[in-house]
Amino acid sequence: MVVTYLLAVQTRAGQALDTQAMLFAARLLAGARWTEVLLGLITPTTVSLAITLLGVLAWVAKGATAAAAATVTAAGTVLGAVTLKAVLDRPMLLDNASNSLPSGHVAAVAGVAAAVVLVSSPATRLLVALTGLSAVALTGVAALALRWHRPSDVVASALLAIAVAATTHVTATLHDGPGRPAGAARRKSATAV
Repeated sequence: MVVTYLLAVQTRAGQALDTQAMLFAARLLAGARWTEVLLGLITPTTVSLAITLLGVLAWVAKGATAAAAATVTAAGTVLGAVTLKAVLDRPMLLDNASNSLPSGHVAAVAGVAAAVVLVSSPATRLLVALTGLSAVALTGVAALALRWHRPSDVVASALLAIAVAATTHVTATLHDGPGRPAGAARRKSATAV
């Protein structure tokens, strides 16, 4: 993510290439109504509901640690995107456009997708990951088509979700112990009683 930011935002050539790629996508998908519909579905309310539902389902299926990991991954990605967008600077090398890295819409979808991957079973994890990747890609393409974001914004959001998910996974694994699935301690003590 750091390399994406440094190359695409902090250099004149990166800004030019990034903007041209966005404009190409906008021309290619001009008039595609699905882009507005899709991004219109991603609101603070729907994202909050998705994170809450995911946390509850993870708790029921896999226990408190899995629920915490899913919730922290999804919410942490969204909050990380908001924070980074406020903190990162976009120098005026080509235009006076404000910083848009990372994309909040893509971060929300990527965070939820990464959280679902974290709590999915090993048997379904690949399918879940591919489905999540497709959702993230569609959201990113829609953001490009509407000229809300540049490709670097989309890539940074996906990388942020991966970083948050990886950090959460490592933390949850350390909490539950290596080799034990999240929530195993809770289930073991419940069956012992």
